[in-house]
Amino acid sequence: MTVRVEAAVWTKALRILNRVRPRTTPQPTLQCVLIEDAEAGWLRLTATDLEMGIVVRVPCTGCLGKPLLARDLPAKPRGFVTLEHGKEDMYLVGTAAGTGTFITGGNPDDYPTVGVGKDAKPWGSWGAGDLLPALEYALRAAAREAARYAIHNVAFEGDTKRLAIVATDTHRLHWTDDLAPPQTAGTFLMPVSTAELLVKSGAGVLRFTVGSRDAAVEFGNVRLVFRLAEGNFPKWREAIPGDAQDTATLDTASTLRALKDVLQYTSAETRATAIQTVKGRLVVSGRTPERGEGFVWGGEVEGTLHAGFYDPLYLSDALTGIPTVAVDTAAGENRPMILRSGRHNAVVMPVRIKDGGTITASAVGPPPPEPTTVTPAARGPAKAELVTLLRYAYRALPKAARASAWGKRIKEIVNA
Repeated sequence: MTVRVEAAVWTKALRILNRVRPRTTPQPTLQCVLIEDAEAGWLRLTATDLEMGIVVRVPCTGCLGKPLLARDLPAKPRGFVTLEHGKEDMYLVGTAAGTGTFITGGNPDDYPTVGVGKDAKPWGSWGAGDLLPALEYALRAAAREAARYAIHNVAFEGDTKRLAIVATDTHRLHWTDDLAPPQTAGTFLMPVSTAELLVKSGAGVLRFTVGSRDAAVEFGNVRLVFRLAEGNFPKWREAIPGDAQDTATLDTASTLRALKDVLQYTSAETRATAIQTVKGRLVVSGRTPERGEGFVWGGEVEGTLHAGFYDPLYLSDALTGIPTVAVDTAAGENRPMILRSGRHNAVVMPVRIKDGGTITASAVGPPPPEPTTVTPAARGPAKAELVTLLRYAYRALPKAARASAWGKRIKEIVNA
């Protein structure tokens, strides 16, 4: 029996399957791919690591005859791939170039079954353009430590009105709850590894089937099967503050630039960044023993924010990909920041010092005057000499360096 698959289709299928094939494992069978006939004109390729499995259907010509379990398969063939059954358990793998390799087929009966339980039922269908952005946004807040098992997952919580996708690491909370409701109300936990793979590979219409212990997502010719995570997800709605002391609307582009610039004034031990508004503009500040105080002016703000201290990386994760966001800070000593964009929402907890107290605004001090454009002479003799040196250095730069971001910044300084 001989079967033939187009090289482009074969390469795409193996690329998806390789995302669950373990590189090292005490069970060599798991490093193999199970290849078997599906309906007429189709092959079924399966890979699994026991926690997650992928089944890909690919179009073909011919018939394989009996299942093939093999590990050494061409990753980037040209033209097409042929699988020809030889004597006993020997298979000849060929390509359009005419090269062929004999591989020994393992026992397909030794391969684990990849599928959902008998109690699994259709749960709902959503377009990738709606569900995957919500899943990717939630993933930013998911706990990455496998030891924190209950929150090392993304929660899918559905009722009769909507579907919410939620994740938290106890320092921040991300959720989106504007998706269409599922067919049956309920909640399940998707492991972080499965969610990451779905974000990278999902396309078209995503059809969910959920059982008591496992679930599956189908899209196109791909079926992703995963084991449901156990444990109790936190009661996340109770973590959303209800009373707001300050309310403001931010432009995320300018805010993200300010958060990036202020990182040099924070340390890995205490990434504490002060966020406040001064004269209708956002001011982000920080302090380190090495660099001292640093202040960065952001864009204009509608509303008022009193000084509060937050992790700039957490804020950047919550703001990335959102044009504008409404910000609330809760009342009281511990002031979580609530960010709402109309679709994606987040809660970021304030940063605390080691003794357990909340950092006060006096730890950084008042912001400097709003920056204005001045001439080199107004900067003083030392700064005027520095500008002169920068001017000579800029003239010596090659064209590629002048066109870079830092080259343009030097040009702005010397021309000011």
